[in-house]
Amino acid sequence: MTILYLIRHGETGGNYEGRFQGIIDNPLNEYGIRQAKMLGEAFSLSKIDVLYTSPLQRAKKTAEIIAEMHGLEKLSPIVDEGLIELNGGLLEGRKFSELAKEYPEVMEAMHSCPASMECPGGESMRDVSERIVKTIDRLVEQNKGKVIVAVSHGIIISSYIHFASGKPFEEMSNSMVANASVSKFLFNDDMIICMEYADDRRHMKHGTYLETTGFEKHECPNPDPYAVENQN
Repeated sequence: MTILYLIRHGETGGNYEGRFQGIIDNPLNEYGIRQAKMLGEAFSLSKIDVLYTSPLQRAKKTAEIIAEMHGLEKLSPIVDEGLIELNGGLLEGRKFSELAKEYPEVMEAMHSCPASMECPGGESMRDVSERIVKTIDRLVEQNKGKVIVAVSHGIIISSYIHFASGKPFEEMSNSMVANASVSKFLFNDDMIICMEYADDRRHMKHGTYLETTGFEKHECPNPDPYAVENQN
């Protein structure tokens, strides 16, 4: 069995200000760094065989903080371009409140029918879905039987959660995983996926699970979903 943890990076100034970030290379803000440290602490006793990250610095910094708990010399994050966020084109850097006025049809699609969303000058949601599925397939094929941690982005992870649910692409919801959340997937030798849980944030509240709307609820192991015995 192969285990994959998909982690969304910590908070940035763009997240806090309600901006469409896309591939703009924003750093973590002070709270985002604290979130990443809580992730690092939660995974500090876990078995992690390989750690991947998006090339954007908000993801890389989150991955580096997780790696520090294991020793960077043993667990250096590997950059993978396939994990990068959706390219928002002309939407990037703009506040969502502004975009609702300037690009009402695009924003309406984002909220009401994400599968139909196409960013002017950027990627479509279908582009992103196909990219992340191919990326995850490749990473799992390369690391069969291992525990994989990959730090990526909100739209990317939410898109993969929908794919793993087995529902038609056209039925994608507008649910979005939170900053520093963890989603866990299991793969057998035939690459059949089991999503154990999505958008988990127990590490943020000292063991208290925060209810997430929109995603199907999955049973999580107790007491800590990230505390697999460290065999590194």
